[in-house]
Amino acid sequence: MRRATLPGRIRYGDTPEIFSLIAPRPMILELGVRDPLIPHDWAARGLERIRLAYAAAGASEHLIVDRFDGEHEFHGAVALDAVRRWKEGTL
Repeated sequence: MRRATLPGRIRYGDTPEIFSLIAPRPMILELGVRDPLIPHDWAARGLERIRLAYAAAGASEHLIVDRFDGEHEFHGAVALDAVRRWKEGTL
């Protein structure tokens, strides 16, 4: 399987730094605990870096994390409620 990459991206930061650029806007992260593509330890360290960025932006409540018992897939359980709240203007 061929994966898309952005050459030279690592000079500017890894995935957590790029995700952190979304702050202070709402962001939903779905993390499957059995995801074979994203090791749990790496995800936990990355999530901590993203949490720091959201805290620095004064928007900790805008980072929504759904850890679910699954693999590399869309879960939707928490995301659907968050999207509803965003549309209502309460997120």
